[in-house]
Amino acid sequence: MSILWKLGGAAIVLGVLWAAYGSWHHSVYNAGKAEVQAAWDKDKAGRQAIVDAAVKQQQERDDAIIQANAKDLDKYRAVVADAASAGLALARRLRDAERRQHAAESALSEINSRPGAAAPGADSGDGPLTIAVGAALAECTDNAAQLNALSAEVRRNQPP
Repeated sequence: MSILWKLGGAAIVLGVLWAAYGSWHHSVYNAGKAEVQAAWDKDKAGRQAIVDAAVKQQQERDDAIIQANAKDLDKYRAVVADAASAGLALARRLRDAERRQHAAESALSEINSRPGAAAPGADSGDGPLTIAVGAALAECTDNAAQLNALSAEVRRNQPP
């Protein structure tokens, strides 16, 4: 029986050693796990900081673009308003010129109906008016093209 007691004692000693080793291994494992988790969290926080900085920088760029586009849009609105008022002034001048021409034609027909009146000469008053209308139409076309290009640029730079 002494062998049994020796084996039993050895088994108990081995059990105690095994439990101690298990406890030590478990604490080392948990410490390593905590260390890996801390390193993971630190790396994750670093990557998130980089992403946050990039998002902030992009937002600042977008805000600057929006402000610049707003300034350009305000300038073009002012140009369009000026062009509209110039167009209205030109329309008024055209109506006045048409009235004057109609009045002159009435006066000429009255003069021409008298015997011995001279025949009317060629109309020379339409040349400057035609040139002014053509220039105004060309400017309107240019302004429309510029406004379309600006609108496309603003739409392209708008954040989604």
